[in-house]
Amino acid sequence: MSGFIVSMFVLGGLGLLLIFYGRALLRGKLVNTIAGYNPVKHDPEKAGRYYGEAFIALGSIVMLDIMALVIVRLALDNESILNIVIYIAIAIFIIVLFAKVLTAEKHINKG
Repeated sequence: MSGFIVSMFVLGGLGLLLIFYGRALLRGKLVNTIAGYNPVKHDPEKAGRYYGEAFIALGSIVMLDIMALVIVRLALDNESILNIVIYIAIAIFIIVLFAKVLTAEKHINKG
């Protein structure tokens, strides 16, 4: 049980970090920390808005995952259902991540 609690705190910290980083990107700060960002080729406002929304969405998915895991753990106490919830959450996280990365170029170019 203590491993579960520690992992929830670690995931919660990751989710909050993603949300705060996304907010900083939305405000136009830290845009130059994005891998592949080129200030000559990309618009900093568009890139900040696009990636900020992406990081906030990913952080929200992590936070919702924590809530789902805690609810499943407390309500059912069934390891197989808990594993299914974890797999679904990881799949959603990866799908959103790849969707945002693959469509980024057309959203952040200048012009």
